[in-house]
Amino acid sequence: MIPSCQRYFRNCDAFTICCNISDGNNIISEHHDLGYLLYHIGVKGVGRVGIPFSSDYKPLDAVNNNLVDMKDWIDEHKIYTTDEHSELYGFNSMNRNQDWDARIVRDSFDATIRDWLVCFKGMSVVNGKPMKKLDYAKLDEKHYDVYADDALLVLFTKK
Repeated sequence: MIPSCQRYFRNCDAFTICCNISDGNNIISEHHDLGYLLYHIGVKGVGRVGIPFSSDYKPLDAVNNNLVDMKDWIDEHKIYTTDEHSELYGFNSMNRNQDWDARIVRDSFDATIRDWLVCFKGMSVVNGKPMKKLDYAKLDEKHYDVYADDALLVLFTKK
Protein backbone atom coordinates (compact mmCIF):
# COMPACT_ATOMS: atom_id res chain seq x y z
CA MET A 1 0.00 0.00 0.00
CA ILE A 2 1.28 3.47 -0.88
CA PRO A 3 1.53 5.82 2.14
CA SER A 4 -0.76 8.83 2.02
CA CYS A 5 -0.37 12.44 3.05
CA GLN A 6 -2.99 15.14 3.56
CA ARG A 7 -2.02 18.81 3.53
CA TYR A 8 -3.92 21.80 4.87
CA PHE A 9 -3.33 25.56 4.93
CA ARG A 10 -4.92 28.30 7.06
CA ASN A 11 -4.49 32.07 6.89
CA CYS A 12 -4.58 33.51 10.43
CA ASP A 13 -4.34 37.27 9.78
CA ALA A 14 -0.71 37.93 10.83
CA PHE A 15 0.68 34.45 10.02
CA THR A 16 -0.26 31.18 8.33
CA ILE A 17 -0.43 27.62 9.58
CA CYS A 18 0.16 24.61 7.36
CA CYS A 19 -0.40 20.99 8.29
CA ASN A 20 0.79 17.60 7.08
CA ILE A 21 -1.02 14.50 8.28
CA SER A 22 0.85 11.47 7.05
CA ASP A 23 0.97 7.70 7.32
CA GLY A 24 4.11 6.13 8.70
CA ASN A 25 7.06 5.36 6.44
CA ASN A 26 6.30 8.32 4.19
CA ILE A 27 8.51 10.87 2.43
CA ILE A 28 7.27 14.40 1.77
CA SER A 29 9.10 17.15 -0.09
CA GLU A 30 8.48 20.87 0.18
CA HIS A 31 9.69 23.78 -1.93
CA HIS A 32 11.03 26.71 0.10
CA ASP A 33 8.69 29.16 -1.69
CA LEU A 34 5.58 27.42 -0.29
CA GLY A 35 5.73 29.60 2.79
CA TYR A 36 8.08 31.32 5.18
CA LEU A 37 8.34 28.46 7.67
CA LEU A 38 9.69 29.49 11.07
CA TYR A 39 8.58 26.65 13.39
CA HIS A 40 7.31 23.09 13.26
CA ILE A 41 4.89 21.92 15.91
CA GLY A 42 4.61 18.15 16.35
CA VAL A 43 1.25 16.88 17.55
CA LYS A 44 1.44 13.19 16.73
CA GLY A 45 4.16 10.76 15.67
CA VAL A 46 7.87 10.92 15.01
CA GLY A 47 10.02 11.64 12.00
CA ARG A 48 12.62 14.08 10.83
CA VAL A 49 13.16 16.93 8.40
CA GLY A 50 16.28 17.61 6.38
CA ILE A 51 17.73 19.51 3.49
CA PRO A 52 17.96 17.47 0.26
CA PHE A 53 21.43 16.05 -0.48
CA SER A 54 22.67 17.06 2.99
CA SER A 55 23.31 15.03 6.12
CA ASP A 56 21.72 17.78 8.23
CA TYR A 57 18.35 16.94 9.76
CA LYS A 58 16.16 17.87 12.72
CA PRO A 59 14.16 15.31 14.68
CA LEU A 60 10.40 15.79 14.83
CA ASP A 61 8.86 14.13 17.86
CA ALA A 62 5.41 14.86 19.25
CA VAL A 63 6.46 13.74 22.73
CA ASN A 64 9.99 15.05 23.27
CA ASN A 65 10.44 17.77 20.66
CA ASN A 66 7.09 19.51 20.04
CA LEU A 67 8.46 22.87 18.92
CA VAL A 68 11.28 22.90 16.35
CA ASP A 69 12.93 26.15 15.23
CA MET A 70 13.23 26.10 11.41
CA LYS A 71 14.39 29.70 10.84
CA ASP A 72 17.87 28.70 9.70
CA TRP A 73 16.31 26.69 6.84
CA ILE A 74 13.77 29.29 5.68
CA ASP A 75 15.36 29.47 2.20
CA GLU A 76 15.93 25.71 1.84
CA HIS A 77 13.90 22.97 0.18
CA LYS A 78 12.94 20.37 2.79
CA ILE A 79 12.38 16.61 2.86
CA TYR A 80 10.33 14.99 5.62
CA THR A 81 10.27 11.35 6.62
CA THR A 82 7.71 9.88 9.00
CA ASP A 83 8.33 6.77 11.07
CA GLU A 84 4.71 6.41 12.14
CA HIS A 85 1.36 8.12 11.59
CA SER A 86 2.11 11.81 12.23
CA GLU A 87 0.47 15.19 12.44
CA LEU A 88 2.82 18.12 11.95
CA TYR A 89 2.02 21.83 11.80
CA GLY A 90 4.11 24.65 10.42
CA PHE A 91 4.03 28.26 11.61
CA ASN A 92 4.80 30.65 8.73
CA SER A 93 5.35 34.39 8.69
CA MET A 94 3.55 36.46 6.07
CA ASN A 95 6.80 37.63 4.50
CA ARG A 96 10.42 36.58 4.36
CA ASN A 97 11.67 39.36 6.65
CA GLN A 98 9.12 39.05 9.48
CA ASP A 99 10.59 37.18 12.46
CA TRP A 100 8.74 35.61 15.41
CA ASP A 101 9.70 34.03 18.72
CA ALA A 102 7.82 31.01 20.03
CA ARG A 103 7.46 29.05 23.24
CA ILE A 104 5.18 26.37 24.60
CA VAL A 105 2.78 27.64 27.28
CA ARG A 106 1.75 25.40 30.17
CA ASP A 107 1.02 28.00 32.86
CA SER A 108 -0.34 31.52 33.28
CA PHE A 109 1.70 34.33 31.73
CA ASP A 110 1.84 38.05 30.97
CA ALA A 111 1.39 38.97 27.30
CA THR A 112 2.27 41.90 25.07
CA ILE A 113 0.31 43.36 22.16
CA ARG A 114 2.68 41.53 19.79
CA ASP A 115 1.61 38.08 21.07
CA TRP A 116 -0.65 35.44 19.52
CA LEU A 117 -1.71 32.20 21.18
CA VAL A 118 -2.45 29.05 19.16
CA CYS A 119 -3.85 25.75 20.42
CA PHE A 120 -2.44 22.86 18.39
CA LYS A 121 -3.80 19.95 20.41
CA GLY A 122 -6.47 19.23 23.00
CA MET A 123 -8.62 21.70 24.88
CA SER A 124 -7.46 24.47 27.21
CA VAL A 125 -9.05 27.33 29.13
CA VAL A 126 -7.50 30.80 28.86
CA ASN A 127 -8.95 33.57 31.04
CA GLY A 128 -12.10 31.49 31.48
CA LYS A 129 -12.62 30.95 27.73
CA PRO A 130 -12.16 27.56 26.06
CA MET A 131 -9.58 27.12 23.31
CA LYS A 132 -9.85 24.02 21.17
CA LYS A 133 -7.54 22.62 18.54
CA LEU A 134 -6.53 25.25 15.93
CA ASP A 135 -8.16 28.14 17.78
CA TYR A 136 -5.93 31.21 17.85
CA ALA A 137 -6.13 34.62 19.49
CA LYS A 138 -4.41 37.98 19.27
CA LEU A 139 -3.51 38.93 22.83
CA ASP A 140 -3.56 42.19 24.75
CA GLU A 141 -1.00 43.53 27.17
CA LYS A 142 -2.31 41.82 30.31
CA HIS A 143 -2.11 38.67 32.45
CA TYR A 144 -3.59 35.42 31.09
CA ASP A 145 -4.67 32.59 33.38
CA VAL A 146 -4.11 29.25 31.65
CA TYR A 147 -5.42 25.78 32.34
CA ALA A 148 -3.69 23.68 29.70
CA ASP A 149 -4.25 20.10 30.97
CA ASP A 150 -3.06 17.99 27.99
CA ALA A 151 -3.35 20.81 25.43
CA LEU A 152 -0.45 22.02 23.34
CA LEU A 153 -0.47 25.84 23.42
CA VAL A 154 2.21 27.88 21.70
CA LEU A 155 2.76 31.60 22.28
CA PHE A 156 4.12 33.40 19.21
CA THR A 157 5.59 36.88 19.56
CA LYS A 158 6.00 39.07 16.49
CA LYS A 159 9.37 40.83 16.58
